[in-house]
Amino acid sequence: MKKIIALALLISSASVQANLKQAVEAFEQGDDERAQSLFEASSEQAEAKIYLGRLWLAQDADEAEQWIEQAVAQAPQNSEAHYTRGIIMGQQAGNSVFSALSYAEKSLYSFNRAVELAPDNTEYRQGLMNFYLQAPGIAGGDMDLALAQVKEIENLDQRAGMAARLSYLNAEDDQQGYQQLLSSAKQALPGIPDFYVQAGMDLVRQEKYPQAIAEFTLAINQPAADEESLTGRYIAMYQLGRASVMGKTQVEQGVAALQTYLKQAPLTRKLPSHAWASFRLANLYELQGNKAEAKQLYQSIQSSRDKKLAKDVKKKLKTL
Repeated sequence: MKKIIALALLISSASVQANLKQAVEAFEQGDDERAQSLFEASSEQAEAKIYLGRLWLAQDADEAEQWIEQAVAQAPQNSEAHYTRGIIMGQQAGNSVFSALSYAEKSLYSFNRAVELAPDNTEYRQGLMNFYLQAPGIAGGDMDLALAQVKEIENLDQRAGMAARLSYLNAEDDQQGYQQLLSSAKQALPGIPDFYVQAGMDLVRQEKYPQAIAEFTLAINQPAADEESLTGRYIAMYQLGRASVMGKTQVEQGVAALQTYLKQAPLTRKLPSHAWASFRLANLYELQGNKAEAKQLYQSIQSSRDKKLAKDVKKKLKTL
């Protein structure tokens, strides 16, 4: 009888792990509806609760808070649970008026706890650094403590360290130092698209679209020897198309970049969705006067779960 029970428990555990693996794969591919269903089926697991917190954050921050609190209570030594709690509580602080300081305190505690549990994780340290940079002093913001995290990240990883230092210089409004480091980062880390993309995004914010497109083009042309760099190259393709839409310039180049993106870019949360890329491409078709092609693309994404995208598509279809 004991052997039968043990076998049943083993089979049940294997089934749960299989569901979790499928759920994580769906999540990473951006298939939120399927991921949520699979995670809910395994919601007794702390890992599933962490992911449900992430999924709900874009829809209902209160629901996300409930899931992540359960995850931390169940797995208090799980660094990812604390890091995710830091993100969720940070968003709650931004959404709240009367409880903002309380949420900020919880966010800061969670980021610190994640770093304590996994001190070599640069992502967790970046989360803590960003809190110190962005939060007001009364809520725990502190430039000196942010700089301390920058130095720790630099000691762990050159690439992440340069990105962290750039964030710090930008927050300090040291534009001379920022531009000097951005330029030297391109030289120090050849073949990496990241810093060309960052330069392009800076130029987009300044509405200097042709110059931005030039930076994105340089990013696309980098060798991209690792997976992270390949992700950067795909981001550059999407952002080139977006800049072309916003500036109504170099439309042919924007179309080519987005068409390549839709053919080659994998479905992953690290990248803009194919639906958004299709929307930008349809925008460019409109600029070319190709309304039939634009309408077809808009119709293909009008049922998107992304509420903002669905709303924007609806507006566009009314004008065609």
